[in-house]
Amino acid sequence: MGGDVEGGPQFGAYTVGSGGTQPVGDHDTFDALGVDSLALVEYALALEDVFDVEIPEEEVTELATVGALVDALVEKTAVRASAGLDP
Repeated sequence: MGGDVEGGPQFGAYTVGSGGTQPVGDHDTFDALGVDSLALVEYALALEDVFDVEIPEEEVTELATVGALVDALVEKTAVRASAGLDP
């Protein structure tokens, strides 16, 4: 991922915070990155638009790590592809 979506943190490659830019890994927690649940939901909504998938808010709020968000996106895009919904 690694792009700045709607001014949010850049998950996957880097995060931008008051301390500058630092690498982010799959096992980093949103809590440790300073991402609260509201920011996570807003970021997930932006990613839904980018990847043309839906991740229910209840699922998003259960995600603890960057890797878990990536896994959820991969799962949702795979389901979409297997249903023949990709262009």
